[in-house]
Amino acid sequence: IGKKTLLPSLALDFGGPLSSVPSIVSSLKDSENMLGSLLSQILSTVSTSNGMYVDLDLALPFTYARTNKNKGFGIFNRVYAHTSVPSMAKTNLTAGTEFLMAYGSAVPIFNLEGVKLSIGSSSKVLGRMETNYIGTPGDIQNIDFASLPMQGTFAIGLDCGVTLSLLNVINASVVWHDVYGGIQGNIGTLTDIGFSSVGKSLDLFWDKGTLGIGIGINIPTGFTKGIISSWNIYADIHNFEALFEDTTLEESWALSFSAGTEIVIFKTISMRVGMNGPYLSAGASIDLTPFHMEVALYGQELGLNPGSAAQLHGAFSLTIYF
Repeated sequence: IGKKTLLPSLALDFGGPLSSVPSIVSSLKDSENMLGSLLSQILSTVSTSNGMYVDLDLALPFTYARTNKNKGFGIFNRVYAHTSVPSMAKTNLTAGTEFLMAYGSAVPIFNLEGVKLSIGSSSKVLGRMETNYIGTPGDIQNIDFASLPMQGTFAIGLDCGVTLSLLNVINASVVWHDVYGGIQGNIGTLTDIGFSSVGKSLDLFWDKGTLGIGIGINIPTGFTKGIISSWNIYADIHNFEALFEDTTLEESWALSFSAGTEIVIFKTISMRVGMNGPYLSAGASIDLTPFHMEVALYGQELGLNPGSAAQLHGAFSLTIYF
Protein backbone atom coordinates (compact mmCIF):
# COMPACT_ATOMS: atom_id res chain seq x y z
CA ILE A 1 0.00 0.00 0.00
CA GLY A 2 3.03 2.27 -0.11
CA LYS A 3 3.83 4.92 2.47
CA LYS A 4 1.10 6.76 4.37
CA THR A 5 1.08 9.01 7.41
CA LEU A 6 -2.04 9.72 9.52
CA LEU A 7 -2.53 12.84 11.63
CA PRO A 8 -5.39 13.82 14.05
CA SER A 9 -8.97 13.37 12.85
CA LEU A 10 -12.60 13.96 13.81
CA ALA A 11 -15.44 11.45 13.62
CA LEU A 12 -19.13 11.95 14.40
CA ASP A 13 -21.84 9.29 14.34
CA PHE A 14 -25.52 10.00 14.96
CA GLY A 15 -28.11 7.25 15.22
CA GLY A 16 -31.86 7.46 15.50
CA PRO A 17 -34.48 9.53 13.69
CA LEU A 18 -32.16 11.65 11.54
CA SER A 19 -35.11 13.67 10.22
CA SER A 20 -35.52 15.13 13.71
CA VAL A 21 -32.04 16.70 13.80
CA PRO A 22 -33.04 20.03 12.12
CA SER A 23 -35.93 20.58 14.56
CA ILE A 24 -33.70 19.76 17.55
CA VAL A 25 -31.03 22.25 16.41
CA SER A 26 -33.69 24.90 15.74
CA SER A 27 -35.21 24.50 19.20
CA LEU A 28 -31.80 25.01 20.83
CA LYS A 29 -31.31 28.31 19.00
CA ASP A 30 -34.69 29.65 20.11
CA SER A 31 -34.54 28.51 23.72
CA GLU A 32 -33.06 30.26 26.76
CA ASN A 33 -32.76 26.92 28.59
CA MET A 34 -30.76 24.91 26.07
CA LEU A 35 -30.38 21.77 28.20
CA GLY A 36 -34.06 21.69 29.14
CA SER A 37 -35.10 22.22 25.54
CA LEU A 38 -32.72 19.50 24.35
CA LEU A 39 -34.11 17.00 26.87
CA SER A 40 -37.66 17.85 25.84
CA GLN A 41 -36.87 17.29 22.17
CA ILE A 42 -35.02 14.04 22.88
CA LEU A 43 -37.88 12.62 24.96
CA SER A 44 -40.39 13.57 22.27
CA THR A 45 -38.27 11.89 19.61
CA VAL A 46 -37.50 8.76 21.63
CA SER A 47 -41.17 8.19 22.34
CA THR A 48 -41.82 7.66 18.62
CA SER A 49 -38.69 5.72 17.62
CA ASN A 50 -36.25 3.00 18.67
CA GLY A 51 -34.30 5.52 20.71
CA MET A 52 -31.54 8.01 20.05
CA TYR A 53 -27.81 7.28 19.95
CA VAL A 54 -24.98 9.77 19.51
CA ASP A 55 -21.27 8.96 19.36
CA LEU A 56 -18.55 11.60 19.25
CA ASP A 57 -14.88 10.72 18.77
CA LEU A 58 -12.10 13.27 18.65
CA ALA A 59 -8.48 12.31 17.99
CA LEU A 60 -5.94 14.31 19.97
CA PRO A 61 -2.62 15.72 18.68
CA PHE A 62 -0.76 12.61 19.85
CA THR A 63 -2.43 10.60 17.06
CA TYR A 64 0.08 9.40 14.49
CA ALA A 65 0.33 6.39 12.20
CA ARG A 66 2.71 5.28 9.50
CA THR A 67 2.58 2.42 7.00
CA ASN A 68 5.40 1.41 4.70
CA LYS A 69 4.66 -1.51 2.37
CA ASN A 70 4.21 -4.56 4.61
CA LYS A 71 4.66 -2.89 8.02
CA GLY A 72 2.67 -0.41 10.03
CA PHE A 73 2.85 1.37 13.37
CA GLY A 74 0.39 3.71 15.02
CA ILE A 75 -0.23 5.74 18.16
CA PHE A 76 -3.86 6.72 18.65
CA ASN A 77 -5.08 9.04 21.38
CA ARG A 78 -8.73 10.10 21.52
CA VAL A 79 -11.51 11.42 23.71
CA TYR A 80 -15.03 10.13 23.20
CA ALA A 81 -18.59 10.46 24.39
CA HIS A 82 -21.24 7.84 23.67
CA THR A 83 -24.83 8.66 24.58
CA SER A 84 -27.78 6.31 24.24
CA VAL A 85 -31.41 7.00 25.08
CA PRO A 86 -33.12 3.70 24.23
CA SER A 87 -36.36 4.67 25.98
CA MET A 88 -37.99 7.49 27.94
CA ALA A 89 -36.98 5.77 31.18
CA LYS A 90 -33.29 5.16 30.54
CA THR A 91 -30.17 7.07 29.55
CA ASN A 92 -26.67 5.64 29.26
CA LEU A 93 -23.78 8.08 28.98
CA THR A 94 -20.17 6.93 28.65
CA ALA A 95 -17.24 9.32 28.26
CA GLY A 96 -13.51 8.87 28.47
CA THR A 97 -10.10 8.95 26.89
CA GLU A 98 -7.88 6.18 25.61
CA PHE A 99 -4.38 5.67 24.31
CA LEU A 100 -3.62 2.86 21.86
CA MET A 101 -0.38 1.65 20.31
CA ALA A 102 -0.57 -0.81 17.42
CA TYR A 103 1.94 -2.61 15.23
CA GLY A 104 1.32 -4.94 12.32
CA SER A 105 3.26 -6.67 9.58
CA ALA A 106 2.76 -9.16 6.78
CA VAL A 107 5.20 -11.62 5.18
CA PRO A 108 4.73 -13.28 1.77
CA ILE A 109 5.06 -17.07 1.88
CA PHE A 110 5.33 -17.48 -1.87
CA ASN A 111 4.61 -15.49 -5.02
CA LEU A 112 4.49 -17.64 -8.14
CA GLU A 113 2.77 -16.97 -11.47
CA GLY A 114 0.23 -14.52 -10.08
CA VAL A 115 -0.52 -16.54 -6.96
CA LYS A 116 0.59 -14.90 -3.72
CA LEU A 117 0.12 -16.21 -0.19
CA SER A 118 0.88 -13.99 2.80
CA ILE A 119 0.55 -14.25 6.56
CA GLY A 120 0.27 -11.31 8.89
CA SER A 121 -0.39 -10.28 12.46
CA SER A 122 -1.02 -7.19 14.51
CA SER A 123 -0.73 -6.42 18.21
CA LYS A 124 -2.28 -3.66 20.28
CA VAL A 125 -1.74 -2.16 23.72
CA LEU A 126 -4.61 -0.13 25.15
CA GLY A 127 -4.91 2.21 28.14
CA ARG A 128 -8.28 3.77 28.95
CA MET A 129 -9.99 5.92 31.56
CA GLU A 130 -13.77 6.34 31.40
CA THR A 131 -16.86 7.12 33.40
CA ASN A 132 -20.43 5.96 32.96
CA TYR A 133 -23.85 7.25 33.99
CA ILE A 134 -27.07 5.23 33.86
CA GLY A 135 -30.33 6.92 34.81
CA THR A 136 -33.30 8.73 33.36
CA PRO A 137 -33.09 11.52 30.74
CA GLY A 138 -34.66 14.01 33.13
CA ASP A 139 -31.94 13.51 35.74
CA ILE A 140 -29.13 14.61 33.43
CA GLN A 141 -29.63 18.25 34.49
CA ASN A 142 -28.78 17.32 38.08
CA ILE A 143 -25.70 15.14 37.49
CA ASP A 144 -22.47 16.09 39.23
CA PHE A 145 -20.17 14.70 36.57
CA ALA A 146 -17.08 15.40 38.71
CA SER A 147 -18.29 12.87 41.29
CA LEU A 148 -18.94 10.01 38.89
CA PRO A 149 -16.58 7.03 39.40
CA MET A 150 -13.76 6.58 36.92
CA GLN A 151 -12.63 3.17 35.69
CA GLY A 152 -9.14 2.40 34.39
CA THR A 153 -8.42 -0.35 31.85
CA PHE A 154 -5.21 -1.84 30.49
CA ALA A 155 -5.40 -4.49 27.77
CA ILE A 156 -3.33 -6.26 25.13
CA GLY A 157 -4.84 -7.56 21.88
CA LEU A 158 -3.78 -9.72 18.94
CA ASP A 159 -5.00 -10.47 15.41
CA CYS A 160 -3.50 -12.87 12.88
CA GLY A 161 -4.48 -14.01 9.42
CA VAL A 162 -3.71 -15.44 5.99
CA THR A 163 -4.37 -13.78 2.62
CA LEU A 164 -4.41 -15.44 -0.79
CA SER A 165 -4.14 -13.21 -3.88
CA LEU A 166 -4.85 -14.45 -7.41
CA LEU A 167 -3.58 -12.35 -10.33
CA ASN A 168 -3.97 -9.22 -8.17
CA VAL A 169 -7.68 -9.45 -8.91
CA ILE A 170 -9.12 -11.77 -6.26
CA ASN A 171 -8.04 -11.54 -2.63
CA ALA A 172 -9.35 -13.91 0.05
CA SER A 173 -8.51 -13.66 3.75
CA VAL A 174 -9.05 -15.70 6.89
CA VAL A 175 -8.44 -13.83 10.16
CA TRP A 176 -8.61 -14.73 13.81
CA HIS A 177 -9.31 -11.33 15.36
CA ASP A 178 -9.97 -9.57 18.65
CA VAL A 179 -8.02 -11.85 20.96
CA TYR A 180 -7.45 -9.76 24.05
CA GLY A 181 -6.93 -9.78 27.79
CA GLY A 182 -6.39 -7.19 30.47
CA ILE A 183 -7.20 -5.71 33.85
CA GLN A 184 -9.57 -2.99 34.98
CA GLY A 185 -10.45 -1.30 38.24
CA ASN A 186 -11.84 1.81 39.92
CA ILE A 187 -9.40 4.75 39.93
CA GLY A 188 -11.45 7.35 41.82
CA THR A 189 -13.45 10.24 40.38
CA LEU A 190 -12.81 12.79 37.66
CA THR A 191 -11.49 15.35 40.16
CA ASP A 192 -9.69 12.83 42.37
CA ILE A 193 -7.98 10.23 40.21
CA GLY A 194 -5.68 7.88 42.06
CA PHE A 195 -4.32 4.36 41.78
CA SER A 196 -3.96 3.47 45.46
CA SER A 197 -7.29 1.62 45.60
CA VAL A 198 -7.02 -0.15 42.24
CA GLY A 199 -5.81 -3.42 43.75
CA LYS A 200 -8.94 -3.71 45.93
CA SER A 201 -11.29 -3.69 42.92
CA LEU A 202 -9.12 -5.25 40.23
CA ASP A 203 -10.84 -7.44 37.66
CA LEU A 204 -9.24 -9.64 35.02
CA PHE A 205 -10.89 -10.15 31.64
CA TRP A 206 -10.08 -11.89 28.38
CA ASP A 207 -11.65 -13.04 25.13
CA LYS A 208 -10.50 -15.79 22.78
CA GLY A 209 -11.50 -13.80 19.71
CA THR A 210 -13.39 -15.06 16.70
CA LEU A 211 -12.86 -16.19 13.13
CA GLY A 212 -13.61 -13.88 10.21
CA ILE A 213 -13.42 -14.50 6.47
CA GLY A 214 -13.54 -12.07 3.58
CA ILE A 215 -13.07 -11.71 -0.15
CA GLY A 216 -12.26 -8.75 -2.37
CA ILE A 217 -12.38 -8.42 -6.15
CA ASN A 218 -10.48 -5.71 -8.04
CA ILE A 219 -12.31 -5.08 -11.30
CA PRO A 220 -10.00 -3.92 -14.14
CA THR A 221 -10.78 -0.30 -15.10
CA GLY A 222 -8.53 0.25 -18.11
CA PHE A 223 -11.54 0.50 -20.42
CA THR A 224 -12.66 3.73 -18.68
CA LYS A 225 -9.58 5.63 -19.92
CA GLY A 226 -8.62 6.86 -16.46
CA ILE A 227 -12.06 8.09 -15.41
CA ILE A 228 -12.51 5.26 -12.90
CA SER A 229 -9.31 4.86 -10.93
CA SER A 230 -10.40 1.70 -9.11
CA TRP A 231 -13.46 -0.48 -8.68
CA ASN A 232 -13.61 -2.99 -5.85
CA ILE A 233 -16.20 -5.42 -4.53
CA TYR A 234 -15.98 -6.74 -0.98
CA ALA A 235 -17.78 -9.25 1.24
CA ASP A 236 -16.99 -10.59 4.69
CA ILE A 237 -18.38 -12.38 7.74
CA HIS A 238 -16.68 -11.10 10.88
CA ASN A 239 -18.03 -13.94 13.07
CA PHE A 240 -17.84 -17.06 10.92
CA GLU A 241 -18.40 -19.36 13.91
CA ALA A 242 -21.92 -17.99 14.33
CA LEU A 243 -22.98 -19.86 11.19
CA PHE A 244 -22.60 -23.15 13.04
CA GLU A 245 -23.71 -22.18 16.54
CA ASP A 246 -27.02 -21.77 18.34
CA THR A 247 -27.42 -17.98 18.52
CA THR A 248 -30.79 -17.93 20.30
CA LEU A 249 -29.36 -15.78 23.08
CA GLU A 250 -26.58 -14.23 21.01
CA GLU A 251 -26.26 -12.02 17.96
CA SER A 252 -27.63 -13.60 14.79
CA TRP A 253 -25.10 -14.67 12.15
CA ALA A 254 -26.94 -12.42 9.65
CA LEU A 255 -25.67 -9.36 11.51
CA SER A 256 -22.07 -10.51 10.98
CA PHE A 257 -22.34 -10.28 7.20
CA SER A 258 -21.41 -7.22 5.16
CA ALA A 259 -20.84 -6.62 1.46
CA GLY A 260 -20.40 -3.66 -0.83
CA THR A 261 -18.69 -2.02 -3.75
CA GLU A 262 -16.52 1.09 -4.04
CA ILE A 263 -15.76 3.15 -7.14
CA VAL A 264 -13.04 5.80 -7.14
CA ILE A 265 -13.27 8.51 -9.82
CA PHE A 266 -10.19 10.48 -10.92
CA LYS A 267 -8.41 9.29 -7.75
CA THR A 268 -10.40 11.92 -5.84
CA ILE A 269 -14.07 11.03 -5.34
CA SER A 270 -15.16 7.69 -3.91
CA MET A 271 -18.70 6.32 -3.88
CA ARG A 272 -19.78 3.28 -1.87
CA VAL A 273 -22.93 1.23 -1.55
CA GLY A 274 -23.53 -2.06 0.20
CA MET A 275 -25.15 -4.01 3.01
CA ASN A 276 -24.41 -3.73 6.73
CA GLY A 277 -25.95 -6.98 7.89
CA PRO A 278 -29.47 -6.97 6.43
CA TYR A 279 -29.56 -3.17 6.01
CA LEU A 280 -28.48 -0.88 3.19
CA SER A 281 -25.51 1.44 3.53
CA ALA A 282 -24.15 4.20 1.31
CA GLY A 283 -21.30 6.63 1.53
CA ALA A 284 -19.01 9.02 -0.32
CA SER A 285 -15.64 10.61 0.27
CA ILE A 286 -13.42 13.22 -1.30
CA ASP A 287 -9.62 13.20 -1.28
CA LEU A 288 -8.11 16.69 -1.06
CA THR A 289 -4.73 15.51 0.17
CA PRO A 290 -3.86 15.85 2.96
CA PHE A 291 -7.54 16.31 3.93
CA HIS A 292 -10.02 13.46 3.48
CA MET A 293 -13.72 13.90 4.18
CA GLU A 294 -16.26 11.07 4.39
CA VAL A 295 -20.01 10.87 4.92
CA ALA A 296 -22.18 7.78 5.24
CA LEU A 297 -25.72 6.57 5.89
CA TYR A 298 -26.28 3.04 7.12
CA GLY A 299 -28.76 0.84 8.91
CA GLN A 300 -27.78 -0.82 12.16
CA GLU A 301 -29.45 -3.47 14.27
CA LEU A 302 -29.55 -2.76 18.01
CA GLY A 303 -31.07 -6.12 18.91
CA LEU A 304 -29.90 -9.69 18.46
CA ASN A 305 -31.94 -10.45 15.33
CA PRO A 306 -32.68 -8.55 12.09
CA GLY A 307 -35.72 -6.33 12.43
CA SER A 308 -35.96 -6.37 16.22
CA ALA A 309 -34.63 -2.80 16.69
CA ALA A 310 -33.42 -1.37 13.39
CA GLN A 311 -32.06 2.15 13.31
CA LEU A 312 -30.73 4.59 10.73
CA HIS A 313 -27.29 6.11 11.34
CA GLY A 314 -25.44 9.01 9.79
CA ALA A 315 -21.67 9.43 10.09
CA PHE A 316 -19.11 12.09 9.21
CA SER A 317 -15.33 12.03 9.48
CA LEU A 318 -12.46 14.33 8.61
CA THR A 319 -9.00 12.77 8.54
CA ILE A 320 -5.59 14.13 7.68
CA TYR A 321 -3.11 11.80 5.99
CA PHE A 322 -0.66 11.87 3.12
